[in-house]
Amino acid sequence: MSVVGGSVFFLTRDTKEPVTPAMRLERALALMDARGGSGSRQKAREIVLELRREEYRDPNFGGAIEFVLGVSEFREAEEQGDRATRDQYLQTVRWLREAEKRTLVAERRDEWSEALGISLSRIGAYEKATVHLRSALNAFPADDVARADSLLDATISTRDPELLERAVVLSVARHEISELDASDRNVFLLHAARALVLLGRTAEADALLATVDETIRDGDEARLFRAQGLLAEEAYDEAVAVLTDVAESNVEGRARREATFLLGRAAEGLGDVDQALLQYERVVALDAESQEAVAAEIRAAELLRRTGRREESLDTYRRVLETVESPADFGNRWISLEEFRATSLQAWSELVDDGDFADAIELASVLGPVFPGVGAAELEARAAARWAEATQLRHDAVRQADRRRLRTETVQRWRDAGRAYAKLAEALRTTTDYGAALLEAAQHFRRGREFDEALDAFDAFLATRPRERLPDALLQRGDVLFELGRFEDAKSQYEEVVERFPTSPVSYEARYAIGRCLRTTNQEDEAAAVWREVVGLEDLSPTAAVWRASLLELARLSQVQAVRELRVARGPRTDDERRRTSRAAATEHLDDAIVRLDEYLERYEVAEHAVEARFLLARSLQQRAGLVRLGVERAETQNVREELVRRSSELLERCIREYRELQQTLLPLEADDRLDEVRLEYLRRSYIEVAQAFYDLGRFDESIVAYGAAANRFPEDARILVCYVQMANAYRRLDRDVEARSMLQQAQLILGRLPDTVFETSATSMSREDWSRWLDWAGRRQASGDEPATSLLAPPPRTSATMPS
Repeated sequence: MSVVGGSVFFLTRDTKEPVTPAMRLERALALMDARGGSGSRQKAREIVLELRREEYRDPNFGGAIEFVLGVSEFREAEEQGDRATRDQYLQTVRWLREAEKRTLVAERRDEWSEALGISLSRIGAYEKATVHLRSALNAFPADDVARADSLLDATISTRDPELLERAVVLSVARHEISELDASDRNVFLLHAARALVLLGRTAEADALLATVDETIRDGDEARLFRAQGLLAEEAYDEAVAVLTDVAESNVEGRARREATFLLGRAAEGLGDVDQALLQYERVVALDAESQEAVAAEIRAAELLRRTGRREESLDTYRRVLETVESPADFGNRWISLEEFRATSLQAWSELVDDGDFADAIELASVLGPVFPGVGAAELEARAAARWAEATQLRHDAVRQADRRRLRTETVQRWRDAGRAYAKLAEALRTTTDYGAALLEAAQHFRRGREFDEALDAFDAFLATRPRERLPDALLQRGDVLFELGRFEDAKSQYEEVVERFPTSPVSYEARYAIGRCLRTTNQEDEAAAVWREVVGLEDLSPTAAVWRASLLELARLSQVQAVRELRVARGPRTDDERRRTSRAAATEHLDDAIVRLDEYLERYEVAEHAVEARFLLARSLQQRAGLVRLGVERAETQNVREELVRRSSELLERCIREYRELQQTLLPLEADDRLDEVRLEYLRRSYIEVAQAFYDLGRFDESIVAYGAAANRFPEDARILVCYVQMANAYRRLDRDVEARSMLQQAQLILGRLPDTVFETSATSMSREDWSRWLDWAGRRQASGDEPATSLLAPPPRTSATMPS
């Protein structure tokens, strides 16, 4: 018989009256009200499913169809007891919520609350269950033992203090109904005792238990909640004694699972980790999908983490998390969602703190079910950023040989952090935190030298029209443009910062950066004007990083301009007038550099760029001494000549002191392999320049020793040839011609041993053939009594002067 035919049979009632959809719905509700068992429920379901296919809706009870389907599913699950699945209760919840959306009638509200509240409790959604259980308790079914038993059990499972108190009152009142038989009355006393235990009123619970039948008092249910009371009192050995028989029984079901789980908790309390883990494994083996099994896995993961068994802990967390689709799906009578979050977050934090960033990121990637929305993405991003920071610190602290190896990894870590925050930003797109995540992504991309990605992220951040951190973001966007070689665009960006935020500290950094753009595009006078303005600002303290950086830039620029003028003055095609003008300009630039470098080192002796400043100061003193010596030959009187010699000597003596101090700073770092290439070059150059300074002072013996020390610094560098040529010259000045010829001969031998690659990057800018011809020429000039020129060295290197971000 078809579903429709069956419905007609029930509804015609031996009359000629036509069967309407409303009448069929009435029949389905009547079947549910009769509580006639699974057969009646099946018939009611068939009726409402047919009505659903016909798209019928009662105008007053719009959710009637879903109500019947939900209550039917609920009763089916309750009758199955321990055999009921979580999916059955989840389906009940879905039907009943849909029923409410489509409207309920008042007379069905209590039954609806009862079914929904109990179902939510069964799946562990206790917080959501409480409001419905409160309503259901107001219509407590005192005349229906099975319903009352089920409602009290679900109510007590929530562990809500208010509901526990009501459960005690209702259970005791139900027990006092004289019409009940002894077994039913004992059931309600057990409910009351169980609620009292959870409220911490164990003495009252024991008093109630003393009044029940001995077989009930010693039954599994009573022993389980008595054990929970003992666990709460930390009486772990007594709890084990109570639970053991239940856990070792051959009867499958919830009681055995609960007892085994509680034995694990007792073992934890006793400090027996292995025993606790064993019990938790047994719980999972009994029923891997049960609430006890999920709680056991979470407890096991936490224990494994605490005892250092990290891989096993992570595997366990992953296994549990794979069973959870969303926070709404997580429910457990033994552990709340908040507790699960706390333990998994603690595991993540420990991994990060211990530097196990890859595992932290992997754990975060599976935490979505308990950290919905952006929670897990934020943990991934934070772990990636911490990894980048830790790698950067390691890179900065290790020796140069290891630093070169770590450089690529460090850059990659920052790029990974940038991508993680970009992913987080996408998840936050509709929230107020979207901009902050974009800014983090931009900054990490910048540190990872992914400048195009950084620029896109900065632009996306600025498109959010931020109210906070805008000046800093604009400044950093300018820095990215600078790194991309878009100097005019960078300059415009910096100028915007100065114009829009003239009183912000960021505007000072922007002014400094404008100078960098001008300097990079060969607008040196304009750059100098900007930096002089910065150091002249009344409201900017010399302690500020931007003041310090501007001062050093001015000194660098003066030094560069001096070298340029000296090069012109030495040019073979320069006329006398231009030579005099260039020397005068070089003198002015060097004097300016010396004054500014002196101030820099006096104020910032241990600053990041102090090494460079000291090297530049020593070079400026040395070059200034050279200009003074040029005046000796043209001096008209002996007194002037002597004064110029004295002045030159003072400058050279001070130059030597500065180089020596530089060496004292750098030598310990070199011994520990902590010098980058630029500072290592400063150290090497200091040796050869000290030797040259001794030579210029006429202290040739000291010059020979110093050049010998310098030669040891250049075993694979063409500058070793310069050292030997100058030692030959020094010996020649001391009238020690044999040693002089020996130095040139050694230079020839060294030239033959040097690999070709040396001359590809030589600081002297001379090829092997150039050197061979030059040494032949030097030998001939020395043989004739002349001294060859030695101005063969390239300008010194410089370190970056970019402002810290």
